[in-house]
Amino acid sequence: VGVLERRGEAWVVQPQGRVPAPLVYVGDSTAKSARPGDLVVVEPIQEVGRGGRVKGVIVETLGSPARTRTKILGVIRRYRIPDEFSPEVRRAAQHAAAAFDPDDWAGREDLRALTTITIDPPDARDFDDAISVRRLADGRVELGVHIADVAHFVPADGPVDREARRRGNSVYFPGYVVPMLPETLSNGVCSLQPGESRLTKSVFITYDEQARVQDCRFAESVIRSARRLTYQEASAALEGHAPGCAPAVVELLKQAEVLARRILSRRLVDGCLLYTSPSPRDS
Repeated sequence: VGVLERRGEAWVVQPQGRVPAPLVYVGDSTAKSARPGDLVVVEPIQEVGRGGRVKGVIVETLGSPARTRTKILGVIRRYRIPDEFSPEVRRAAQHAAAAFDPDDWAGREDLRALTTITIDPPDARDFDDAISVRRLADGRVELGVHIADVAHFVPADGPVDREARRRGNSVYFPGYVVPMLPETLSNGVCSLQPGESRLTKSVFITYDEQARVQDCRFAESVIRSARRLTYQEASAALEGHAPGCAPAVVELLKQAEVLARRILSRRLVDGCLLYTSPSPRDS
């Protein structure tokens, strides 16, 4: 991956990357509708001469290197990050999503009446975890953590599972993500969208007044998120600025803040280590 440019009578591409690579000399500079200054993908076809002169062909034109999307595509191509799903994988994902019946949750714990929320950055692309907080007797508190039950939609060793294993993870860029799972799943039935019945794996952790764990219980469940919040909106609600937030959501946030502070206090007493690391925005 590099910028197409003219040097003397020749058209060349200097491959990008930390490790210096030899120039690639391109015979047809207009292949794939490339223009001078475009970021292109070249494939070496011949290496000749003692200087290691490489000949190659343009196999893809990414566009102007001044555009953020072009830079992202350049990184994707350089590191061979798979950003397309095969028709077989897409069909399997669409079939799994189409077969989902939000009213068929036999064998699962029905938590749709329980107030649950998601809290994510403003630019989050998926919403796969939610929380709930309930006060119990004797000052105890039950924290519920509800994770989207992706495995329900991804049969073991099926097309989607094999592709997900090959990718290993989603890859995040500014304003763009290369997902591990097709969007039909990651942004659809596996996304804990507000007001939608969603299948989840839940863990319920019971804390005493000193925020020490007293009990832990797991369940296959179905939830219906009451609200999608950003961190900023959650903070504003805790400060008394909660336009559009239902009272139950505000109460949940308050209980979560109290529990979080108790957990931090208990950890400090137990001798936990606190450390800071620079944010990319600080450097």
